[in-house]
Amino acid sequence: MKLHRLLLLLTLVSSHSFGCGIHQDTGFSFVTEPGSLDIFNKVVEQRRSNMLGNAHMTEQAQLTTFTRALSEPYDSKIAFTIFEATKGHYRKVSISEQIQITELHTATDENTLMLVTDLDVMAALATNVLSWEQAKKSGLVQINGEPEAKKALALWFSTVFSA
Repeated sequence: MKLHRLLLLLTLVSSHSFGCGIHQDTGFSFVTEPGSLDIFNKVVEQRRSNMLGNAHMTEQAQLTTFTRALSEPYDSKIAFTIFEATKGHYRKVSISEQIQITELHTATDENTLMLVTDLDVMAALATNVLSWEQAKKSGLVQINGEPEAKKALALWFSTVFSA
C-alpha cells in the first residue's frame, strides 16, 4: 500500500515538475518577483470567493479585455512588463499604434517597469469590477521599477481604471 502511494506521488510530482520544466526551459523552478508572493496569496483569496467576477472567462478573453482597455485614449502611455504571480509568467506590453501583449520566456532586469499582478485582476480592472485604487488597497497589484516610470504607469492606470 505504501508503495502505491509513493508511486502515485512520484507520478504526480514528476509530471507537474516536468511540465513546468518544459515551460521554463530549465527544469523545475519557482519564479518570483518582489511582492509577487503576497499578491499570489491575495489573488487566491479573491478567486475562492469569486470577487473578481471573471472565473467564467478564458485566459484569452481576459487578455483581450485588458488589451482593449489599455487601448483607450491616453497621452502618456508607457511600455511595461507584466508578471503573473500565480503562473510565474512574464508578458511584454508594447506601445505602438496598437497595444501588443506578447509572452516573454525569461526574466528582465531589476530596473524594468513591471506590473506584478494576475490575469484575473487585469480583467477585473478592464471590466470595471475593480478600480485601480481598490486593487492597490487590496494588495492585488504592485509596480516595480524606476520611481518615475512607476509614477507614470500608476497615473495611467488610475485614469483608465477608475471604475
